[in-house]
Amino acid sequence: MTDGEGIGLTASAAGTYWGRIVINGRAEFADLRALVKVKASQLKLQPALEGTFSNVRQSLVLSEADAELEAATDGHTDIKVALNLDLPKADIQVRARQFAIEPVRIVGSVKFIEGNIAVALGKIQFGELVNVATVNLELSGGQHLPELNITLAEVDLARVRDALVLLVDGQPRVSEYIARVHAGRLRDIRLSSRAESLVKIFSLPNLRGSAQLVDGSVSVPTLEREATNVTASAELADGVIRVDKLSARLGASQLRDAGANVVLLGPMRIEHGWGRATIVPQDLLPDMRARQPFAKPLQSVPTVTGSADVIVRGAGLRFDKPHRVTYDLSVRPRRLHIDTDKLPGTLEVRGGAVRITPKSISADRLSIEVLDSRGVVSGELTHFPGDDLQATARVENALIAPKCIDWIWLRAKLPTRLKPAKALNFSAQRVRWSKAGIEALANANIDSGLSAGVELSMRGNNFTLRNALIKDRGSDANISFSMHDSLIQVGYGGVLSGSSLASVFGLPAESLPGRISGDVQATLDLTLRGRSAARGVLTGDNVDLQRWTGAPLRLERFDVKGDGQTLHIRELAIQWAEQSARIRGEVAREASGFAANLDIESPGIVIDALHSPAATETKRTSASGTEERKLGSSFSLWSLPVTGTVSLRTAFVEARRHRVQDLRAVATLQHETLSVDVAQASLCGVSFPLSLRLTRKQVEAAVDVSASNQSLEGVVQCLTGMPVVMTGNFDIAGTLKAQGAPEEISKSWAKHLAGTVAFSARDGEIRKMALLGNILALKSVSDLLKGDVDLGEHGFKYHTITVGTKIADGQVAVEQAILDSPALGLAAEGIVNLENYESRLTVLVAPFGKLDRMVRKIPILGYVIGGALTSIPVGVSDDIRNPLVVPLGPRAVGSEVLGVFERTFKLPGKLVEPLSAVPGN
Repeated sequence: MTDGEGIGLTASAAGTYWGRIVINGRAEFADLRALVKVKASQLKLQPALEGTFSNVRQSLVLSEADAELEAATDGHTDIKVALNLDLPKADIQVRARQFAIEPVRIVGSVKFIEGNIAVALGKIQFGELVNVATVNLELSGGQHLPELNITLAEVDLARVRDALVLLVDGQPRVSEYIARVHAGRLRDIRLSSRAESLVKIFSLPNLRGSAQLVDGSVSVPTLEREATNVTASAELADGVIRVDKLSARLGASQLRDAGANVVLLGPMRIEHGWGRATIVPQDLLPDMRARQPFAKPLQSVPTVTGSADVIVRGAGLRFDKPHRVTYDLSVRPRRLHIDTDKLPGTLEVRGGAVRITPKSISADRLSIEVLDSRGVVSGELTHFPGDDLQATARVENALIAPKCIDWIWLRAKLPTRLKPAKALNFSAQRVRWSKAGIEALANANIDSGLSAGVELSMRGNNFTLRNALIKDRGSDANISFSMHDSLIQVGYGGVLSGSSLASVFGLPAESLPGRISGDVQATLDLTLRGRSAARGVLTGDNVDLQRWTGAPLRLERFDVKGDGQTLHIRELAIQWAEQSARIRGEVAREASGFAANLDIESPGIVIDALHSPAATETKRTSASGTEERKLGSSFSLWSLPVTGTVSLRTAFVEARRHRVQDLRAVATLQHETLSVDVAQASLCGVSFPLSLRLTRKQVEAAVDVSASNQSLEGVVQCLTGMPVVMTGNFDIAGTLKAQGAPEEISKSWAKHLAGTVAFSARDGEIRKMALLGNILALKSVSDLLKGDVDLGEHGFKYHTITVGTKIADGQVAVEQAILDSPALGLAAEGIVNLENYESRLTVLVAPFGKLDRMVRKIPILGYVIGGALTSIPVGVSDDIRNPLVVPLGPRAVGSEVLGVFERTFKLPGKLVEPLSAVPGN
């Protein structure tokens, strides 16, 4: 239809790609302006898409749509098109899964202006996924370079999550993290892009965008805890989403002012995380202990209550390797309480800061308190976790009070005598620890005013103590000690008073009155390479070492001087368990060891007193039984690098109630030979000069026993330990020797002892002797004696007793034993075992009547008238200390004992059968 000004068009049609289409249009002749309106229903968009993109059906299925189109042009350069598209449903398919968007509505326009194309979609709806959105696309220039701007008012993250999970199906790691989104809304979403072509318009490197997150909740990776109340701002650029102003709650903990960069290109990851948080450990630790990478470093972390402020810097995470978490945290405890069975009570931590990274933990001025003790700690733990763990620490204003001291002493099993009685104030300027060893520089002071400083290091078998300073009004001393492999070095300078140390232990000053002064440096070379030396002078008096060593040892006086090669002991007066000794001499260095020349004097030594309860207790607390056995088994006299002589002079040496008097002895140690010469000694009135020679393979000993006209009272019991009480005077003479291998000698001296001993006594009484008493109690003997002889109240008088013995193979052979008394005579021979006192003796007992006594005084007359002494034979066996006595027949008596009898009593013996075979009690 035309008129004078233009032409109009009205048409409708049905077709393959639409149900019905209606077109209305008009064009003006004057300027070629035109306007066209098209309204279409049942548009079939799917066939059109498939005709353009052959595989589109595999990913997108569109329902039939209604559309309205209005196009206008000014007849010169501009064309404007308005579009309204209403699509009831669009199905997005990814593999076997399908996601429906319904409805899809698009209202927009297209402008063609001087070669440029501008597409503006003013209102877009994709079902419930996107309610309101605007899209502006410009294709400018001759190449139609695209520029895209999209704005969305709000998006529900739960719905976006469902769509993205479908779209990234086949990428399980990405799907896993998208699925962690539980709820939230994105507001004010803006997305823009510039690209070389439409194909690259949605490429991540070209996209820019921003959004606001509110009311979010998400499952936190690794921790597997839900973070709620999540809010944040996000910006997208260059494939990186920068999250800022992030806040969230995680259980009782809270995150604020946080952010991170989420890198979408390459391995998807989080970088450069930052933020602040308030952490409640008791709410987080149980879950963290059960998960990597926290399980190993936290497995030994005790129960922690309270809260702490945390500053996060540099946190990171790779989504494909979630166990490789990077972090840099600063923790500022508000008031944390740590409970562990490794401490005596709750450890309270407050103030300061702790910085934590995957490889180190550092602390800065942490205030800690446990029981009644406190301190400020700084330090660093590096190479954490790992096998090369290293630690440095600094302690300020520390107080170790009595309760904590008690716990330390109990846990370390330290001797109670060394426990301070007062609080200890200390600081450690430096403490360094690693598997290689430890170094420390510290100082301390006690409430009493004593101050001390120490610098030490321990590395392997090397130990160094430098500048150990002790100072107060009475002391000013510097002590050093080092042990490097086999070289030991000791240094001392100044004055150290016992009263200064007494105050540490809460003791009165007079309880530790000693004093040490001097300036000395000493080196001991255990490898004997000639480096041993001592220089300087050290003196002291009344130094009680029992508190320090546990042994009852006191140095009454000492004065030593070193000139390099030789240590001169000008005086060393010691007292052990009230046993005193004075030592003088010198120890000189030689090429292969040391040469000692010492003189020891003592007023008397009681060996049993040396094994005091205090000394025994010291051994128990200083080393376990196993350690003592190892030391004992490894010690050897021959391993001592010492030669020389030691002279001993003492009034007595007493052991097990046996006292050796007037002892003068010299011990000489040569190369693998020890010689001991006892020039003078007596035991129980018996003199026994002794010589001993000891080597690795042989022991040789010889002793001469002698006494002349000595009182017998108490001597037999003193020498033998047997319950024998006798009086009279006696003589003894003998020579004994022992020889054998050291291990055999140590098992039994008796088996290697050989020699002879002759004993005689006269004019005394036997008041107690089990052997004689059991013989007299035998009925055969008592019937002949008619009760006239016993060991009664007044004892048993005798004229003489003579015993001759020979010792060999662990036995004493009694070659003759004679007792002559007014009442009876005894003659005996046999053996006694030295180890168990088992005996086998034959004894002839002859009671003396008046006629017998008179006749035997005139031997010739006795033989003329045919006189004979009536004798009764008995046998002695078992333990000689209380033997069994039984009667014997005449044929059981040998000629030896009978000969002894006849020679002694000057008349032949007449052996009679026993009157009774029943032994006495």
